[in-house]
Amino acid sequence: IGKDDWLWDVELYSEEFRADLLSIQIDALGIDNTPAMRAAVKRYGKFLASKDRVAALLAWGTDYKSADKLDTDVLAVIVGARTNTVASIVAAVLSAGLEIADNKAIADVRKYGCEDVLWRSVSAFCGYDYHGEASLCELANTVFVTAFSATVCGCLHGTEKYVKKEHQQDCYALASDWMRSQDADKMYEIVSAVEQRLCLPDKFADVESGQLAEGEVFPCVDECLLRRFMSEVSDGIVKSDEILAVVQKRRSKQSFARWENYYEGLSKVAQMQLFTISHADGFHEVSYKQMWEHYCADYYKMDSCYRQFHTVFGKCLREQVTDLDDLFRGVADYVERLYKNRFLAELGAKWTSLVEEEAATGMQLCDLPQQTDFYRDRVKPLAAKGRVFVIVSDALRYEVGVELCEQLHAENKGNANISAIKSTFPSVTKFGMAALLPHGSLQLTSACDVLCDGMSTEGTANRQRVLQQADPQSAAITYKALTSMKRSELGEAIGKKSIVYIYHNSIDAVGDKADTEQKVFAACHQAIAELKSLVKKIVNDLNGTNVFITADHGFVYTYKELAESDKASQKFVEGNVAELDRRYVITRNDAVADNMLAIPLVDYGTDLCGFTPREYVRIR
Repeated sequence: IGKDDWLWDVELYSEEFRADLLSIQIDALGIDNTPAMRAAVKRYGKFLASKDRVAALLAWGTDYKSADKLDTDVLAVIVGARTNTVASIVAAVLSAGLEIADNKAIADVRKYGCEDVLWRSVSAFCGYDYHGEASLCELANTVFVTAFSATVCGCLHGTEKYVKKEHQQDCYALASDWMRSQDADKMYEIVSAVEQRLCLPDKFADVESGQLAEGEVFPCVDECLLRRFMSEVSDGIVKSDEILAVVQKRRSKQSFARWENYYEGLSKVAQMQLFTISHADGFHEVSYKQMWEHYCADYYKMDSCYRQFHTVFGKCLREQVTDLDDLFRGVADYVERLYKNRFLAELGAKWTSLVEEEAATGMQLCDLPQQTDFYRDRVKPLAAKGRVFVIVSDALRYEVGVELCEQLHAENKGNANISAIKSTFPSVTKFGMAALLPHGSLQLTSACDVLCDGMSTEGTANRQRVLQQADPQSAAITYKALTSMKRSELGEAIGKKSIVYIYHNSIDAVGDKADTEQKVFAACHQAIAELKSLVKKIVNDLNGTNVFITADHGFVYTYKELAESDKASQKFVEGNVAELDRRYVITRNDAVADNMLAIPLVDYGTDLCGFTPREYVRIR
């Protein structure tokens, strides 16, 4: 043959070239020019007529060895899938709408003559029964019911025809990836339509909670569980162990973030109920010191759970509008009764009875650590060894301090420990701030100003003067001022000061005002974040290693406003009133008050006496 063909040697060392369009397209795609692949490429002639579509196809970077893979890549480009997989194609088609007549992805597939290819691929992927007439609603039913069946079985009576067991993992992977994507809201919309069409909430109503809690994909799983527990709690039925077990299971599910606030709220209710049950016979401490120790070890958890419940409850009311909100309000009412009637009332009454004798002589409780000794016993000894930073966070109560301590310990390399000290009485800012400063004695003027050794303690500048009277190498600064400074400015303001007091005020700034006090729990969350950031700044920018975080006082707060019958007014007090506050009254010693506890202010060298409503005499 070669003897008669003058170009034979050229053919031997050269590639074959064909000038027809099909061959050019095959060559552009880097596909082997086999009969099967030529047939596949020929099917997509209209699609390949566009350079942009060819570029999009090539962008997948696929080495085509089979017509099936080319089918998938072409379909992925047509429907605008995120990846070149059948799962992504299915998601893109469903995202375009469940009515075929209005579905742009289906319209484009038909435009390029790929509809049969699409449905063959979809059927092979998820087991959808396609017999020449397609339904996107039926496809959605098949994909998501099959995906759900991979997580829990026995809950889908009447929908068994949609369960394709051999395709469970593929369908679950599709749903799982979609739930993690930026387009998760679109899937939520589609699966919500599926569950309503198939009446899944009714089917799940009688399923045992532990079994249902394993289920994923359908939002009504969470709605059914939450509705069930909330309705029971509103009726006074709290299945604490069951709630906690279900919440723990749901934490690992991808849908948890959408319902997190509701679940966290129920978790706190369950913990409060368990606490109440464990103290069903009341509080029986024989001394105030024993109650102090029990509060610091255990009882504070009730305050913490109450605060954390109302933190997430508030988020739900602000951020989510669902028909669960009314049920959640019923839960909040139960929490309020549990906290006020079973905890605050009983604990307050017991504490008052234990300290009543001590209150009559000044409420000193000498066998407890004292706020007035803070500088002498804690700051000064440590300052002798190195620099000390003292953060005074206004109204940072003990249980918030516990949470802060736990987070500092978990998130930093150093050690974090917590202990309690007894605040002064009255437990309000001006008394507590003075007590934390160095002093030989405290005085209360006739105008009810608090002095340290005759020096004013009102404001940061005056507190710095008190500090420098005890140690010239001391400084006082506000949190706002410190955090607004650059590192060089911090050096000038604080330098090598041995003792630095930093005054932080996120909680009391809102909690001590009637028009903003409902935001106090949100302020606690903010305070924790700010204090953690402040500690890092002290360590990183100021080379601090010793940091105290303390408070001038704590607070008692309930979500529901006090009834008028629970309030005391000045008319309860007979005598010369020197100062009237929302939480206490200061009078001359000859004054008397009904339903109030009298506490002589012996620590302040005055003949004034304080009165406080009995229910507010608590560990703060």
